[in-house]
Amino acid sequence: MDNSDKFLSPSSFESRYDVQLRPLNFFAIIAAARCVRRQNTDSPSSNSSSFFSKFLHSAKPSKLIYNKLVLSKSEQPLRSQGKWCREICPEPEKDHEINWKSVYLLAFECAKSSKLRVFNFKFLHRRLSTNDFLYKTGLSDNEKCTFCKRETETLFHLFWNCESTQLLWNNLVLWLQACQVLTKNMPLQADTAIGMRPDTSKLTS
Repeated sequence: MDNSDKFLSPSSFESRYDVQLRPLNFFAIIAAARCVRRQNTDSPSSNSSSFFSKFLHSAKPSKLIYNKLVLSKSEQPLRSQGKWCREICPEPEKDHEINWKSVYLLAFECAKSSKLRVFNFKFLHRRLSTNDFLYKTGLSDNEKCTFCKRETETLFHLFWNCESTQLLWNNLVLWLQACQVLTKNMPLQADTAIGMRPDTSKLTS
């Protein structure tokens, strides 16, 4: 845009930034920006009216647009959250409230690997296929756990209740205690282990 907040012409844009434009793309971006400005100017909300100003001065406008689109389309995954709550704490307690925003952000704070973050996202949204699900869909002949061969393989069983998984968790606790990260009177609970209690799941000495 020029000093009077008007969009540059294609020739002016090319000469200023020394790039060769594709006219259709250029005018499509201008049309989209005008549409956003018109919508937010007509909106009575102060947050909406300031969006276009933030867009113009943002160092990362693409991320700003992306976050706005996600917020307008996203829905809170109440079904998966309800299942986790019922499995972790069958009898709800007043002091057992889960801060889901912190839960979803935990992987981004603890891991740099995009594969680990994607895995955590699928895990929290219950999109990992277990034998229980595969058996119901006819893709497996057995719903029993892959490791203990006795209980039904659900996500909570596979990552916490299974005796093989418990052995892994117990060894991890012993190692953390040996490193003086965990104290001996600080047991590892299910909601902490699988990242459902972010306020206490960050291990500190």
